[in-house]
Amino acid sequence: NTLRDVFPGVTGYASSLPASTVSAYGFDNAASATVGGQLGAALLDLAISVGGAVSAALPSLLPCASSAADRACAATYLSQYGRRLFRRPLTETEQNDYLGYFDAVAADSDFATGIKWMTAGLVQSPSAVYRSEIGTAGGNGERTLTAHEIATELAYTYTATAPDAALLAAADGGSLGDLAAAARNLLM
Repeated sequence: NTLRDVFPGVTGYASSLPASTVSAYGFDNAASATVGGQLGAALLDLAISVGGAVSAALPSLLPCASSAADRACAATYLSQYGRRLFRRPLTETEQNDYLGYFDAVAADSDFATGIKWMTAGLVQSPSAVYRSEIGTAGGNGERTLTAHEIATELAYTYTATAPDAALLAAADGGSLGDLAAAARNLLM
């Protein structure tokens, strides 16, 4: 669901991963805390497949790719799609790392290939693959969820997919009331 919603209209990529197992405690992510060879290979195959499909659909996903296929256009792509995949804004270090990777690949080939491999890196990143609504530690041993974690929890709970642009924008504002209104809009 997440890939379909983050990259609307992009088709033709392999979309299967090995089935998750449910632990004796009822959690479906406990058994996949480590990535074994089969899951790692499947994630890589999926990421490359999505990257290829995205690079083939660049004109519809990224208008600047037709007129100004450069680093600034790649940064626009990263800001928009990386944010949706990670369900939060990318850190400055993450942005620099992904754009550096794009630069290296694009210098040896072309813009579309750079986007393909940057997308592959994003899709298989732990920040995209795993949800981590764990919050920040408080003084009493309690944890407080960030606005982006609340948005992610709301979206996956009620829509089984990543937060949309409106819900992420509400999280950017940090207002729980804005998040609740954006979540209600998801359900309507």
